[in-house]
Parts: sequence; C-alpha cells; structure tokens
Amino acid sequence: MLLVLISLTVIMFLPLMLAIGSIRFRVIQFGKPDIENPRAQSADLSGAGQRIVSAQHNAWEALALYVTALTLCALSGLSLDAIVYPSLLFVCARFSHAIFYIAGIGSMRFVSFITSLGALGWILILAFNAI
Repeated sequence: MLLVLISLTVIMFLPLMLAIGSIRFRVIQFGKPDIENPRAQSADLSGAGQRIVSAQHNAWEALALYVTALTLCALSGLSLDAIVYPSLLFVCARFSHAIFYIAGIGSMRFVSFITSLGALGWILILAFNAI
C-alpha cells in the first residue's frame, strides 16, 4: 500500500515539477518569467519550452486518470497492495513520457504513453475482477 501512496504522491507532484522546470525556458526565451501573466507567456514559448508546458498539461490529465483508477480500486474493495506493480509501471512510464516529450523524441514518448495506458488498464482489470 505504501508504494501505491508514494506513486500517487509522485504523480501528483509531476505537473508541478514540470511547471517549475518551465521557468528556465521562460528565462532563456523572454529574459524572465512573467508572474503576472504566466499562462499567456507559456503560450508564447517555443521549442523545448513549449514541449515542457505541453508535458505539464499531459501530466495533469494522467493524474486525473490515475486518481480515477485508484478510486475504482477502492470502490471495488481491492487492496492497494494488489496494484503495486502496475502503479510503479505507471509512474515510470509517466516520467519517461515527460522526459521524451521535452526532448522531442516522439516515438519513445508514444511508447511511454501506451505503456502508461497499459498500466491503467491493468489496474482497472484488477479492480473489476475484485467485484
């Protein structure tokens, strides 16, 4: 159970880490981060800066899916100990996804995305089998 809770914590903070990482790209491209209108500034980023912002958006979406999968596990009565491996796979795949997204390696980003979907599917199968 502890590893699943750690996984959730890591996935919860991934979008925030990416947001903090985007500051470097804002400084490089614009000279400083715009704390008055950060979303407008992020929309004007290009290259790796734009990709890190997109990776952040994807990380928020992945967090919502992961929380939903964990909720279904709880509702089904499935012990969190039963989903340690797919949870760890999900975390690794999502971190890889962010790294490949920022680096602009689309094929590997796609592989990590499919892997994270597979991990979610694995969790859902376990939850529905527990009913």
